[in-house]
Amino acid sequence: MEKDHIIIIEDRGLISVFGEDAANFLQNIITNDVKKVSITQTIFSGIFTPQGKYLYEFFVIKSKNGFYIDCDSEILSELLDYLKKYKLRSKVEFKDLSSEYVIGIISNDKFKEIQKLKGKSSQTVHYKSNPCFKDTRSNSLGARMLSSIRELHFIIKELSLKITNQENYFRNAYENGIPTRGLKNLQNNLFGLEANFEELSAIDFKKGCYIGQENTARMKLKNKLRKK
Repeated sequence: MEKDHIIIIEDRGLISVFGEDAANFLQNIITNDVKKVSITQTIFSGIFTPQGKYLYEFFVIKSKNGFYIDCDSEILSELLDYLKKYKLRSKVEFKDLSSEYVIGIISNDKFKEIQKLKGKSSQTVHYKSNPCFKDTRSNSLGARMLSSIRELHFIIKELSLKITNQENYFRNAYENGIPTRGLKNLQNNLFGLEANFEELSAIDFKKGCYIGQENTARMKLKNKLRKK
């Protein structure tokens, strides 16, 4: 990807998770450690079935009042319903912000330029209050920027960016073995470890309980993984 290009991903959804119990709520459900998430760090994570099979994947970004979940728009409504099902008495709320924000993909070189502008070296930096973070799944996927739609034009102009075809991004991800489309076809059809969650830095084996943790830990400990 060329330094001054930006790819606007059209099929992404954004969920805001906020409230007094937001962190604990997510910690008990998702595969990665929510305690890692801060204004300087974003994680890739997901949700498994109780049997440890693949269900959802997404990025978790720190927001002012809680967290943002950057997910595939195809599973957004399904994921929202799933989160609400586990809410019970937790003091946590959910809001679909997909119509207000977009996800842009920029090059590693452009991300380094933003880091330099802000005097930061962290994995996540903010440009005009918009989080920009390195994609932890693979260095070849560049960095992601979460921007409000109303600010996108100004960001593109100020950073001298040129919008380019999103197919280039999908092709690059595919060539690097990272599926980004048709993810619903994976649901319940393979275990999370078979979906390379460990290799994609989407799982934390030290964080404690989450949905599907027991079977996932057993597969890891006893080396029962037969395919990926």
